[in-house]
Amino acid sequence: MGKNNKAQRTKNNARPSSSGRSAQLLETNVSFSSHQAEGFGSPLPSFAGLSNLTLDDGESQSLDPQTQLILKKLNKKDAVTRQKGLQELGEVCVAAEEQEIKAILKLWPRMFSSLSTDPDHRVREATFVAHKHVAKKAGRNLAPYLKNLSGPWFVGQFDTFAPASSAAQAAFKDSFPDKKYEDAVKYCQKEILSYISENMLSQTIETVAYEKSLSPDELEARMERVLTSNLKAYNSLLSEQPTSQIKEMAEANKAITTSNKFWKLNKHKSPFVRRAWFTAMASILHTADFLLEGQAAQTVPAIFGSLDESDPIVLSSVWDAALSAIISIKDCWSHVNCEKVVFPKLWHVLKEGGYGNSATIFPNMLPLISKVEPKDKTVFTAKFFSNMLIGLGQKSVLQSLSESSAIVTAYIECLRYVINIEDVKESKETLVKQQLLPLLNACILDRKFHLTINALALQLSNLLPAWNSSNLDEPIWWHFGSMLSDFNESSELNHQSFVELVVLLADPSKIKKPRRVNFAGGDDEHIKKVDSEPEERQTVAYWQPLLRIATCAATYALDAALTTKSPEKLVSTLFHLVKAFKSEEFFKTVRPSVFSFYEDIFKLLNEERGDSKEIIKMIFLLFEFLDQDEKSTAYDNFTKIADRSILLCCIEEAVHADKLGEKSVIMWLRSAGMSDVMLTLAKEVSNMLESTEKQKSTSWTILKLCFSPSTQHDKEIFANFNTVSAIMLIFCEALAVPKTALDDRTTLESYANFIGELMSSLFSQQFKLCENTLQELLLGTFKLCCSSIGLSPAASDSLQNALVNGVMHLKYSSKNVIDMSKKFASVVRHEFSFMNLKPVTCIGKFLETVNCTEAFEVFLNGQPKYQGWQKQLEDACMLNEVVQGVYWPKGNKIPLATSVDCIFDFTVETLLRANLLLEMLNRKAALPNEAYSDLKGEVPIEELETELEFNSVYSDAILKEMTSLIQAFVICDKTVSHYKNNPNCSKISVDISMLKHVMDTLSVKLPPSFISKNFAVMFDSLRAGNYPAYWVVVQLCQWDDHLPDQLCDALAEPVAEVLPWRLWLFQWQAILCGKPNVTGQYYREGNELLDKKDPLCARYFTDFQAFMNHTEEVDKLLDLVIKWSKLEYWKSAFEGDLEEHNQFIAVITFLTRLIEINASKLHHTQWDTVLCSLAGYLQNAKKFVVQQPTNPIHAAKLVSLCPLVKNIQFFMKILEKGSGTKTNVSKPENLLDEWKSLFVPEFYSILMSFYFASMEATIVPLFEQTKMSAVGSCLASVPQDWLVQLAPPKHMVKQHKLISNQEKRVQDLVLLLAPLLHSTDRNLKVTAYHLLKKMLKELVKKDEEYLLSVDTDAVDTKKLACELLEKELAETHEVVKAMLSDFRVGDCCIVQPFTDGHIYTYSYLMIWSLLLDMCKEAKSELRYQLSCWLNNGGYTKTMLEIVFRLMPDYVIQPFHGNADRVVSKEASEMFTHEHSPSYEGKYTSGSIMKMACWIYLKSLLHLPALVRDWWTDLDPQMSGLVERLTASLVSKHVIGIEMKSVLERKESCTELEIKVHPLAREVIATYTVDEVRMELTVTLPVNHPLGPIRVEGNNTIDIAKWKQWVKQLTIFLTHQNGSIWDGLMLWKRNLDNKFQGVEECYICYSILHSSNYQIPKLSCRTCHKKFHSSCLYRWFHTSNNSTCPLCRNLF
Repeated sequence: MGKNNKAQRTKNNARPSSSGRSAQLLETNVSFSSHQAEGFGSPLPSFAGLSNLTLDDGESQSLDPQTQLILKKLNKKDAVTRQKGLQELGEVCVAAEEQEIKAILKLWPRMFSSLSTDPDHRVREATFVAHKHVAKKAGRNLAPYLKNLSGPWFVGQFDTFAPASSAAQAAFKDSFPDKKYEDAVKYCQKEILSYISENMLSQTIETVAYEKSLSPDELEARMERVLTSNLKAYNSLLSEQPTSQIKEMAEANKAITTSNKFWKLNKHKSPFVRRAWFTAMASILHTADFLLEGQAAQTVPAIFGSLDESDPIVLSSVWDAALSAIISIKDCWSHVNCEKVVFPKLWHVLKEGGYGNSATIFPNMLPLISKVEPKDKTVFTAKFFSNMLIGLGQKSVLQSLSESSAIVTAYIECLRYVINIEDVKESKETLVKQQLLPLLNACILDRKFHLTINALALQLSNLLPAWNSSNLDEPIWWHFGSMLSDFNESSELNHQSFVELVVLLADPSKIKKPRRVNFAGGDDEHIKKVDSEPEERQTVAYWQPLLRIATCAATYALDAALTTKSPEKLVSTLFHLVKAFKSEEFFKTVRPSVFSFYEDIFKLLNEERGDSKEIIKMIFLLFEFLDQDEKSTAYDNFTKIADRSILLCCIEEAVHADKLGEKSVIMWLRSAGMSDVMLTLAKEVSNMLESTEKQKSTSWTILKLCFSPSTQHDKEIFANFNTVSAIMLIFCEALAVPKTALDDRTTLESYANFIGELMSSLFSQQFKLCENTLQELLLGTFKLCCSSIGLSPAASDSLQNALVNGVMHLKYSSKNVIDMSKKFASVVRHEFSFMNLKPVTCIGKFLETVNCTEAFEVFLNGQPKYQGWQKQLEDACMLNEVVQGVYWPKGNKIPLATSVDCIFDFTVETLLRANLLLEMLNRKAALPNEAYSDLKGEVPIEELETELEFNSVYSDAILKEMTSLIQAFVICDKTVSHYKNNPNCSKISVDISMLKHVMDTLSVKLPPSFISKNFAVMFDSLRAGNYPAYWVVVQLCQWDDHLPDQLCDALAEPVAEVLPWRLWLFQWQAILCGKPNVTGQYYREGNELLDKKDPLCARYFTDFQAFMNHTEEVDKLLDLVIKWSKLEYWKSAFEGDLEEHNQFIAVITFLTRLIEINASKLHHTQWDTVLCSLAGYLQNAKKFVVQQPTNPIHAAKLVSLCPLVKNIQFFMKILEKGSGTKTNVSKPENLLDEWKSLFVPEFYSILMSFYFASMEATIVPLFEQTKMSAVGSCLASVPQDWLVQLAPPKHMVKQHKLISNQEKRVQDLVLLLAPLLHSTDRNLKVTAYHLLKKMLKELVKKDEEYLLSVDTDAVDTKKLACELLEKELAETHEVVKAMLSDFRVGDCCIVQPFTDGHIYTYSYLMIWSLLLDMCKEAKSELRYQLSCWLNNGGYTKTMLEIVFRLMPDYVIQPFHGNADRVVSKEASEMFTHEHSPSYEGKYTSGSIMKMACWIYLKSLLHLPALVRDWWTDLDPQMSGLVERLTASLVSKHVIGIEMKSVLERKESCTELEIKVHPLAREVIATYTVDEVRMELTVTLPVNHPLGPIRVEGNNTIDIAKWKQWVKQLTIFLTHQNGSIWDGLMLWKRNLDNKFQGVEECYICYSILHSSNYQIPKLSCRTCHKKFHSSCLYRWFHTSNNSTCPLCRNLF
């Protein structure tokens, strides 16, 4: 019972664990004994481990402590530890000095001897790799130890683990290159032989035991490996050495060859050992047979006794040894009984087909029988061939081409040898009949032997010419004839193999000969094949008897095919015979004439079978021997064939025959019968195009062949022209096919090429077609030309040329041109897009050809809804500018618009028109010479070229359309600008960009006179009060630098009253800058309105900052504003008319600008008036905006108030910081207190009510985005103190339990705002983000209070504030992870805006931005907990992978593999400019990319350790990409931020003297106490924070734990997400506590814990030593005991 109460002990440790004892052991040196130095004595391999390796004091001092620890690892039981130790040893040796290498060499031979035979193959490989480094570094110093190393080193080259043997060979060749290798082997020959002999003859399973823990199977495997490698090494040693050297070591070699243990290895149960033994025996017999002198009686039975070896690993070596024994041992057969030992085993091998290894065994049969001495040769021969024939029938042989070919080849080679040595002719004939004919019967009559036909034909093709002179081939031909007789009598016999053999014999070059791949020497190492097939057929010597056999076979096949119901196989047989023996003699022998042969064959074609192609090919093979009438009969028969597939075969063969020189083909294809067939096929093709069939049909292929050019008739097409015309009429209807039926690119390409060729041919021949047919044909061609499916340049050019040719036939009729233009216009609007400009090019070519202005207008006015779309969008733009306060309606009806859904159609139509105008301008027509002369005196020379280029048929139409086009373009641009986050506007961003580019190009190409004329028209419209004309005027001024001067002249004129158009132009400050005449008039008009006390005068002081510096006027206006406010001038501003609205907006805008520029002008009374009035306005706004959410006037007032509140808050924030205002005016009394206590709750509660109302809004007007953007921007500046006190509306709060240590109202607000992060409304999303960001400090503060209230081990991360965002993080995490699962790190995923993927991805990045900001605000203790929370949830690594999949391609691409490292400025700015969500931004793919780059930068700043852990786990390719990108683009910025942070804070810490060296990337901190200085240097790597941070200390006083502190700081900076400043503070606290007497923890030996930075608090009641709670908990857990680590008493 007491036995079970013992505590568990640590593995391999007999004593209980003790941290104190561990520390003592670590401080001592590793010791080794000296008895393993140079003198090892015998090189006997040691397999017992390294437990006794110790050094005396002298040797200990010569080794570096690190090297001692590494050498100690080599003695560990764990294979992984030994492997790592060897790797470290190699690294040490590379950098080691000569003396250190010499010290290592004293120990290395014994270690190497043991480790080179380690049970673990990885250790053996690492051993030889380490040995390579040792040998290379040692150089000549290796010589004294070479003999002790040579044995295991040489044998290691033959290790059974290929990488280990390769490593040993590399080490040997590096140390002894070229001839030095032979010299080294010769020098160490004795030691190598001794090592091999000991291993083979002395070692047993017991002696090879490396560890006691090895199982019997492992011991046996190790023994097997030792024997195999040593036998291979022995074989290599004998093969590479000259005979003289072997004789010198004859005694040592004979010790091996005479050992009984050596001879027993031929029966070893391991095939690898047996193979190595037989290989060694072959080498001995071949190079050193004298070593077996007197042992022939032992050698021969040992080898031939294994002749029936069936293991494929061994048998090749057995046969090599057997043949070597026959050659090398005299009277070999006298030492073994062939009849009882050798022949039975041989018969068994032959019967079994070589056990599936005939390709290896049977090539040895001929050498064997040439040396064998049987008692009865006749009996031996009969048994030999009969057994071989039995082996040929084995299933494994028949299924393998190489196996069966090897047996057939060996059979006939051996038979030829036996016959050649026979003297009597009758005996030879007997052998042929008895041995060869049975082989022919087996291979030909039984189809299962079909794989042998090729080898049989190859051997017979060599055999028959050789026997022709001696007539030994007659039995063979006679036997072939008897086989044919049997075929005629019985249809069940197999004739296919017979025919194959006959065909192959007719042309031996077609026989597939055995091929070998030879590797040529030289640098290129090309692979070449020998025995390649000859290109030309040669007549064989046995042609006449073979022809007789072939004609008989053909006759039988043709007769049988005509009588049987299933002649497919017979037809195939006949085809191969006809193809092989094609000649007039052959055909006339089979049938009375060639034509009768054709007639019989054609009879077979009338039936629907799969052999039609072979029959037709046979017929065309006959054409060479037919006259013209017979050919005509054959062609007529082809025309009558109804089956399309057979007809296709006929035409294909006919076209092929035409290429080969047959001139009669074109006559057949132009015949009346074939013309009818082509018309029928054309109808079939057109029907297929109308269906959804996409595959090439038989009819389509036939038709294309008929229209292909003839080789024999000057490239004329086969079909006649009348047939072509009829087919074109059929295709008119087919061209009207919908695009969806032609969306297959291959079909469309074929169709386009065919139509283009047909039409070009048609028009080149001036065919006369009716107008309707031509129009339909042109319409279909035009559709193909405009198709968005990509065509090859050749097909596209062919179609366009066909279209132009057709239009030239059509253009002479004006009515036809107009009708055709209408049809073309419909096609263009269906096909056109910004990605497909082909329709515009086609229109340009069409208009250039017809020169018809009416046709041009048809294309421009093809969309009837265009004007309605323009009016709808114009109203939408004006509505938005009313809400923004830019456009002030005066007496006009307020525009009401509810949608911009038509923006896509309107923009595409505008883009089409713009591209069409540009296309026509590019296709300019120059004036004649006389017109040039007339213009030369009237037009300025610099404008003459432009005017000439522009003058064409379409010039007036272009100018007229350009005027309306500019208006449409401006409306498109304004709509997208105002409603950028509307899905309809977002999806046309590319179209808008292209439209701007086209319009800019047009503005350059248009004549200057047009711009001026258009400007005059628009300016008159502007004066009449048309606000949209203002947009056009501004645009024209941007295109022409002269227009702003004309505009300024008009503005400088005095006016009797202020008109709206002047106010609209005055707000465009770009034309007023530097124009004193305009600014003077503007200033005078403002003063006149100020004298009249007209509130609109505020507008004049708002637009220009320079006017705000006119103190007198500004003060006067301010007094008026305060007076009006006191008089409640706009008490009913929300109920007033448009005039009051304009005045209100002007005054509020003035106050907003005044507070922004010079808020100090307001004294206390004015502040009170402004703030109280503002409170009233906001109350009214809350009332009226909620009641009338669709009223743009109310929304405009609210939008104007929001910037005022924002600017006041910004000014109060400046006052709160105590920095004063921008002037030296003192701040008003109690203003800040009143603002915080009275107005902040009032103002922001109203604004928050708008925000909450927007969350629940059911009616969303078109201008809602503008309104909520202003509200949200104002809320983004809300004071944090007030926000954390805000309780959300009760009806919006969901019931939930408290999930963090935050107050309930804070939780409620966070849980209400967090789901809005993945809202589809951008303003709601961005506002929620900024509000949550405002609350982070409060959330972090509460979390830190919670950490201080509990012990470190009791921290529950689920009570932290990050848990409030966990639901949204988890939801978006899973969605984004699934969305990007198909992408790898480094791939660029473009997330399209206004998709679910974009919403979730952007929300996911926003949540991560908040979490990283939380880490930034947190202290190191809390940051540690936050990182644990993120890591435990598995969020961090996935986030980093996602971020790298979202980065733009121009950021990622330069850092892939071998890409050029050219980094653009834009890529660098992605990581240096903050990309947080803003109200001015919009949903784009680029916003996702920018946010991803910014998140990565923040991750490196605030969670560097987690990023580093993720980076180290990546595969090498991805890891390299991340490192290169980080080092190039991010690290410099991160280092700069770190250094800047240290510089900003160093003044707050007087105890430390801190120096920062940015260029060297290092920070030096000096701690001074009592005139003693301790210096610490922190150096950042180039790829910071991915690479390790180097921390170095230079202490000048004796502090025992200095290294622990430096190590702790390194761990903190590397693994604890700490900044440099946090690390320096940790180091400082350690020193402070040390000098204040705080004891370190006696487990980790640090004062501050590495993760929670607490000092030791828990003390033992017995020894009173203190420990960290975390360290003590880990101690109890790992030791399974609750005793004190020092005194062992219960804690």
